[in-house]
Amino acid sequence: MQLRHLILLAALAPSCISVTRTVWSEDSDPTVLKREERDGTTTTWRLHANRAGAPLLERTDKRQREAAYMGLTVAALTRSRAEALGLTAFSGVVVESVVRRTSAADAGMRAGDVLLTIDGVPMTSDEQFRDFVANDIAPRASVTVDARRSAREGIESIQFVFDVGQRSTEDATTESLPLRGSRVVRELTGLDAAELAPERSAELLDASETTVLVAAVALGSPAYHAGLRSGDRILTLDGAPLGGLDSLVAAVLGRADQLGLQVASDERASLSTQRSSEAPLVLGLQGPLGLHTATMDVRGDLDERGEVDIPILFECDSDLASTEWSLLDFIFQFGANYRSRYTTSVTRQPARHSFFSMLPFGFYEVEKRPGYARYCILWFIEWERRS
Repeated sequence: MQLRHLILLAALAPSCISVTRTVWSEDSDPTVLKREERDGTTTTWRLHANRAGAPLLERTDKRQREAAYMGLTVAALTRSRAEALGLTAFSGVVVESVVRRTSAADAGMRAGDVLLTIDGVPMTSDEQFRDFVANDIAPRASVTVDARRSAREGIESIQFVFDVGQRSTEDATTESLPLRGSRVVRELTGLDAAELAPERSAELLDASETTVLVAAVALGSPAYHAGLRSGDRILTLDGAPLGGLDSLVAAVLGRADQLGLQVASDERASLSTQRSSEAPLVLGLQGPLGLHTATMDVRGDLDERGEVDIPILFECDSDLASTEWSLLDFIFQFGANYRSRYTTSVTRQPARHSFFSMLPFGFYEVEKRPGYARYCILWFIEWERRS
């Protein structure tokens, strides 16, 4: 009776949980500062941070154009295939497939043919073939292709002459411009702040003053829990206009000093004033998610990682964004396992993906992530919730 009651309670408890989700749209990328079209070129300015946390302003120019199309999929000519045809390795490309009802197919080209030259230009690799067709052949132009083909009588030399097709393609160039950031702010709050000079602010944000933006936020950090998200603009600090990145750095270092974190940084030398306060940082934000007031503390352990390993009995591994532990995880997984990690949130509330299993042998499992929850009891009792 007790086991039956336990299973019933376990089944009823999760069924009372509701799950909601905010749908993410690619068109509402919060890191895009500006997008404009001019003379057939679309230019996008996007803010982000690299792996080291340095903020970057990425400019991408995209332009649609008509390019030649042959309807062929090709691969490099390997050494073994080349020897069978009496050729030098990588002195051509092998046709893997031909799209039906294209001019190449109508001319008689088929899979297995080895293309040696196009209009006298040697083909050496699949990459070179694609670049040559896209950039050196005019749409609907007539081309002459010299090829080799395996036949019962031996190796045939074939020449194809046909008009290529055309299709729309997109040329894109990307330039990354470094922006001023702060290592201190990142390591103590999890916030990758980026400063835009007045001329750049005027160009991208129609603002005349220096602007500080959120380039990225470390999952699980104080900034993440306070609701800061990529694309936010920091307007105020502790109730006063922010002014620039130096004010934020001074405020973060002041809090760190009050907490006795003893942060050594070259950024101190550039500060005209030092700000001290024991109160949390209060930031006024405006961004894709609207106005927001974020309150957060500084921490000196954001880069630390914890590990506990008691052979056979218990194991735990954790960092800022994730936690994993297992208990009695041996011989047919007789024990319990738990995994949890913060995920990118499309709201100002934290979002997690978690999984828990209590064994023996799949007795109870729970998996949750934004918009989805799954529950399983005794292998055969299972239900999901989606939203």
